Amino acid sequence: MAVPAKRIDGIDFWRGFALLTIFIDHLPDNIFQQVTQKNFGFSDAAELFVFLSGVSVALAYGTRFFDGETVGAVRAVLRRAFTLYWVQILISLLIVGIFVGAAALWHEDDLLED
Repeated sequence: MAVPAKRIDGIDFWRGFALLTIFIDHLPDNIFQQVTQKNFGFSDAAELFVFLSGVSVALAYGTRFFDGETVGAVRAVLRRAFTLYWVQILISLLIVGIFVGAAALWHEDDLLED
């Protein structure tokens, strides 16, 4: 049985920082956009987030692969992917419902056009 890898808090911190930076970069015309990393290099925080997510997946599931538990590791990865997939579907349906409800409440058909 593979010993689970110890969680590294620094990875979680920098992933959260990358998400916050992505959020700031998507807000129109704010002062914080001037100090995000997209202004200082060839990439922005999305690349950092994807890289750190890959590192955390390797730390979480890599020991199972190296210990020869390939089937169990693939099963765990697929279970996690399926969980993320149905949560994304649920959130998307919730957002659509919010827009439909807001359009019906305020009689604004423009909310449904996009």
